[in-house]
Amino acid sequence: MTIPKGRIVQTYLMNIHYDKTAYGPEPRSFLPYHGLENNLSASRTDKNYFIFGSGRHACPGRFFAVNEIKVGLHKLILNYHIKTPSGKIEKKKRIGPYAHPPTAGLIFENRKK
Repeated sequence: MTIPKGRIVQTYLMNIHYDKTAYGPEPRSFLPYHGLENNLSASRTDKNYFIFGSGRHACPGRFFAVNEIKVGLHKLILNYHIKTPSGKIEKKKRIGPYAHPPTAGLIFENRKK
């Protein structure tokens, strides 16, 4: 196979991240405690987890990024009730391998302190 110069090459990671051998019998289900039983790090790099790349090309800022995500989610969950205008969760929109964010928006209401 020859790839022309300047061509963009992408990897279809959905098959890796939905692999039943790595993620259990229901890889597409929301399982909030998935990975906690094995104490898996969100910044890890291995053959079944390509969020931050792999090998010598793994993102050097992945540890900082994971901590920032944790702090941001912590602040959102503690300080706001989050809901959609309709009260229902919008279904994911997919175009090819890409999932696009919902278009309905979110409502953030301050929690009483």
